[in-house]
Amino acid sequence: MTPRFLTAILLTVLIATCQTPAPETDNPAPAAEEEAPAAAMESPWILAVEDGGLRLVNGNTGATRAVPFSQSADEVLPLVTRMLGEPTIHRNVEPCQLHSASWPGLTIRYDDNGIAGWWLGGDSEITDMAGIGIGSTIADMQEVHETEFKESDFGTLIVAGGLVGGVPDRNPDSTIQFMYSGVPCM
Repeated sequence: MTPRFLTAILLTVLIATCQTPAPETDNPAPAAEEEAPAAAMESPWILAVEDGGLRLVNGNTGATRAVPFSQSADEVLPLVTRMLGEPTIHRNVEPCQLHSASWPGLTIRYDDNGIAGWWLGGDSEITDMAGIGIGSTIADMQEVHETEFKESDFGTLIVAGGLVGGVPDRNPDSTIQFMYSGVPCM
């Protein structure tokens, strides 16, 4: 079994067995005065992507926390940094004039108004809550999402609402090579 498949199974089991919602105070971020470590710290939180934002999943309890687009980058980037380590920051990325924070396989785009989008590529093991990510097939995505195909400057795209995957063609066995939601600016 692949790590992505195991992650999807773990998320499904955790969510299915979680019978009480997490209290509003269930926050993965340490107190503001605590300093973020240079490298990712051991955390029960797992990062997932979704149409319109990110989702944090507590691997111990199954509780989830939505992180919608437009949420302040000052709030979101420290959370992701605690899970993935220090990002590379780029300011005013052309052509869309957004800032970006990049970790291996993940880029988050943002401006003064908040998070504007995310991009998965490379060997990213981050998936959506259904386990769809880089390397998933078109058939995998169609099994869990209502999809359509579109052609764009990025090539052939499989689209499920605001969740977009780049594919080489429309063959059900073709794999997703990149994913994004929100502003796709490369």
